[in-house]
Amino acid sequence: LFDQDIYLGVNSFGSNAYYGLFSPFNTIVILFPRAFVPQAMAITSIIKIACAGLFFSAYMKQAFKVKDNVARLCGIAYGFAGWGAFYLWYNNYQDVLVFFPLVLLGIENTIQKEKPWLLALGVFFLAISNYVLMVSYVICAFLYAMFRYFQTIRARTIASNFKVLGLGFIGFAGGLAMSLIVFGPAFMATMTS
Repeated sequence: LFDQDIYLGVNSFGSNAYYGLFSPFNTIVILFPRAFVPQAMAITSIIKIACAGLFFSAYMKQAFKVKDNVARLCGIAYGFAGWGAFYLWYNNYQDVLVFFPLVLLGIENTIQKEKPWLLALGVFFLAISNYVLMVSYVICAFLYAMFRYFQTIRARTIASNFKVLGLGFIGFAGGLAMSLIVFGPAFMATMTS
């Protein structure tokens, strides 16, 4: 899909990494012959919508303790939201639809179970699949995390509140730090344009 001659002659890594070059879903496209790339991209869009719905329904069950039917309905509504439908023409932006519920679920894991690893993994996948949108999504996720933290602050002890704050910081910072394996070299290559 990518060529060394695009974006004013800069290498593909620098010019395409921010649009999903390292998306885990692109490996599906690579498995198909070049003649079947459009069909493979359609298959990945279907998989992305399904994963987005599954992740969002898991988030709804954990965060808001809704019934399974309600969680499934919310997952279907999220998977077929306007964002995913609009970006059928430019499916690299659909990755954000998939990985943002992982970030939200990671926030809930950090607040409820004091485990920041899913948050770090969600931020990492969000960043390596599309770091152009990662900035705004991480800022919104941070604001949401603070909202959820203060919403649940009375359910924890003072020591546990400080622990959750620290673990939340580790989750966000860890995900961003892991994403530097893509973002760092891509940013340096883009700066030479």
